[in-house]
Order: sequence, then structure tokens, then C-alpha cells
Amino acid sequence: MTVSAAGRARLGPAASARRAVAVSAGKAAQGGLRRLGRRNGTAIPGLLTLTIDPAALSGLVAELGQGAVIVGGSAGKGTTCQMLAQIMRAAGLSPVINHQGPSQRSGLATAMLEHCRPSGHVPADAQAVSLFEVSERSFPEVVTDVREPRVVVFT
Repeated sequence: MTVSAAGRARLGPAASARRAVAVSAGKAAQGGLRRLGRRNGTAIPGLLTLTIDPAALSGLVAELGQGAVIVGGSAGKGTTCQMLAQIMRAAGLSPVINHQGPSQRSGLATAMLEHCRPSGHVPADAQAVSLFEVSERSFPEVVTDVREPRVVVFT
């Protein structure tokens, strides 16, 4: 992996193709689940994406202009994320939130699928930031996957 002049990570040809296939498969699963009426709360698209490309979540989050904010704990995560999202929007940021999916790694990947192109990349947006609600059980895995979060909040 190399870094472009714009500061975005560039994948090699094989990794780029894998990411594109993984994201396309995840997006197809999202579409199918919506047609079946299972619109919210599913980690299946993210799980499929991560099965094909285990580095998809970390790679997509790394492409966000403002990085990641992770909210973890046993209670109050959702309310804290809602408040932080309002503050971020008021400050001109564009938060990517996992408000409709599970708070494990696959749910975060599903949230990122909503904001990326079938090519396997997030559109360039200097104001984009991920705001992830993460369960205490999956917190260690997510922090390892989402490298160098800007802020970590514990409730």
C-alpha cells in the first residue's frame, strides 16, 4: 500500500480488486435485505465484506478526512453518539454513524458501506469522520482495526 499526493492510502492492484469485490458484495447484500424488508439492524453486509476483505473496515475508515471517534462502554453509548453527531454537524463535519447496525466490527463495516462507492473507496470529503458506537465486548478488536482513532469516549 502506498500513499497518494492527497494523503489517501492507495492499494496495490490485487488488494484494490479485493476491496472492490468485497464492497460490491456487501452493497448487493444490503440491497437484497432492503428488498426483503430487513432494512435496519443487520450486520450481514458488513460480515460478507469483511469475509472477502478482512482489511476493508480499517482501509475505509483510513480514507475519512477526519478519522474516527469511538464511543465505548456498557451504557449510554447511543445517547452519547447522538449528542456528538449533533455537535459534529454543527461544526461542519459529516459523521458516518453506525446508528442502525450492531456495535460490533461487522456492524461498523455495514455502516461504512453506506458511505463508500462500489470501487471500494470513500468519496473524498475532508469533513468526513466516523462516529462508532462500540460494545465493550468488541472494543479491543475494533480499536485494533480502526487504527489511531482521534478520540475514544467511555461511558
